[in-house]
Amino acid sequence: MSGSGSSFALTRLASKRNELRQNGVFLSNQRSIGVVRKRLEQLLERIEKNEAPDRLKLLYKLWKKFRKQEASDSMNASFTKTLLDEAFEAVFHDYASWEQLKEFIRLDKDLIESEVKIVKDMHAMLSAEDAYTMVADIFSVIMSIEDDPAKLKRYQFELTRLIGERSG
Repeated sequence: MSGSGSSFALTRLASKRNELRQNGVFLSNQRSIGVVRKRLEQLLERIEKNEAPDRLKLLYKLWKKFRKQEASDSMNASFTKTLLDEAFEAVFHDYASWEQLKEFIRLDKDLIESEVKIVKDMHAMLSAEDAYTMVADIFSVIMSIEDDPAKLKRYQFELTRLIGERSG
């Protein structure tokens, strides 16, 4: 059953949602968003695991230690210099992770904007106001049919929970 020519907005919207499920560009975009989000999670885990703020503190301490040892011609300066090189390398990788994270966040934003454009172009989206009005209309129909106060209270609870409304 094709609802694209229906006089009912709900049926037309459902038909558009079905079209989206067949739209290659939309589906490809959704897969791309999934890949980008997975990479974002990996980058965040890597950054958290590497404890980047502690690395900067270590780098500072090693630098001060190295400068002190270097000034006194200490034999330990060479070992400290090696530790300092390793710390700089780790900090560089932390920086690279953050740069990659920023790039993937930008890519995610671009993909979401593309998805929204596809959905809007297909007229497969309701505004928040239209959706709220539709829920109110549905509840109005339920109220006109149902005469059990306990069931009405339950419907009211479920519908307001669904749209995120609080009593006030």
